[in-house]
Amino acid sequence: MKKLLAILITVIMVVGVVATLAACKSDNVIDIWVGSESEVFYQGIADEYIQQYNAAHPDEPFPYEIKVSGGDISGYAATVLNDAEAGPDIFSIPHDNIGKLMGDNPILSAITDQSLITQIEADNPDGFKEVIKADVGGTTHYVGVPYIGQSLVLYYDKTVLSEDDVKTWEGIAAKAEELSTSTHPVKATFPMGNDCYNLSLFTLARKIDSRNPDDGTLETSTAVHIYEGATANDRARNVVFATDQEVAVYKWAQRFFKNDHGMTLAPDDSITVSLAKGNNECGNYLTLVGGAWKYKDVQNAFGDNTAIAELPEFTITEADAYGTITEGTQFKSGTFADCKILCINGFASEDHAPYLQDIMKYMSSKEVQERSFEECNNLPTYKNAATEFEAMTPGADATAQQIIAAQLAQVQTSMMRYGIPQPFGFHTLLNNRFYSSGADAIIQDILLQRDSANNGAAAYNTDESLLAGLTRVQNLWLGKS
Repeated sequence: MKKLLAILITVIMVVGVVATLAACKSDNVIDIWVGSESEVFYQGIADEYIQQYNAAHPDEPFPYEIKVSGGDISGYAATVLNDAEAGPDIFSIPHDNIGKLMGDNPILSAITDQSLITQIEADNPDGFKEVIKADVGGTTHYVGVPYIGQSLVLYYDKTVLSEDDVKTWEGIAAKAEELSTSTHPVKATFPMGNDCYNLSLFTLARKIDSRNPDDGTLETSTAVHIYEGATANDRARNVVFATDQEVAVYKWAQRFFKNDHGMTLAPDDSITVSLAKGNNECGNYLTLVGGAWKYKDVQNAFGDNTAIAELPEFTITEADAYGTITEGTQFKSGTFADCKILCINGFASEDHAPYLQDIMKYMSSKEVQERSFEECNNLPTYKNAATEFEAMTPGADATAQQIIAAQLAQVQTSMMRYGIPQPFGFHTLLNNRFYSSGADAIIQDILLQRDSANNGAAAYNTDESLLAGLTRVQNLWLGKS
């Protein structure tokens, strides 16, 4: 199919070099877009796929070249949406971008190859399987294939904090107070951003119901529900946020932010500068709540002393107790646990279409996911990776970097037990309600007990006003004024 070049300038603004490649591509080439950090690896996988295909079909070798290009996957949905015919055959997006591409004129093709469907259902946790579906022609289909996972974790310097210190927020704050001086005050932590995603450690906090005495794993529960069970045709379903649990959690969080050695919103300085020790025993902050994509920034500050832990626990005090949540109730910080997916561009070359699902099956196989982790530090989505992938349990001769990479993968995988995939991919309406309705500004104000719309006046400092603020957030997520 002939490719359109009319909006080349717009596309270049979104993804730069990758857009230029797309404009010049040939019908003899199957184009695949992945993250820039994985471009070289997946080009090797594509070449390997062709070799294996040719070995299995000596009389009919693979008829095309496969070209893998790298860029910022967060912009790919917008680029393809602008001109699908100029886009790649296969491309990667965060799963919550599905809705952007499945409007009145759906762009993504349904996954129909039964062997690929079988692989998706066998290899992925239930949460991922639910958020990669969309309505195609009146029927629900998978429209993406998970191949990289991610969740929020806690980064710290192991020479400053011990494994016991980072088990609780209270322990980290106590260490920050101990390390502070009159000229160098120290805070416990900060998030890598201030939106509803990065502050999900409170929104998705889970009550600890029991603790396994053998391995310390937790059984948890939550009263919070965010679009749980939502579908493309039922977009306002089940948002519950203004609960006893969240009032108690946010009362605790308010005190944590008010504590001179507690938490702040993301500072103006870079992550590296905020964490770097300088001439002091520690930086201005002891830890970072962040994703895997901030790993290099943390390493610039901590080097081989970088360590990763699950997001900490915290305990409700008498000052925080509310309703059914009593003093002494313990909580585990939560996270969004997401996946990056491979999708098929329904407006790509019709001649290429018969080959694309088999290529994605190979690229997302558990064997390739393990190698992607080994070579690119990409967290697998394969549900048994933590126990079956050897690279996630480095041997005695492993380098410091291999040990840190394995720890990052292990901790992200373990945090997925205390999180949910962002449930906004079904329709852009849900994404906009959650991220663009102003709810994040209200949550920030709640944490800092201020009213930004009233010159920062004191606010949300009573149980009633806090519940009212949480109710307002709930209504915004529901699409109510």
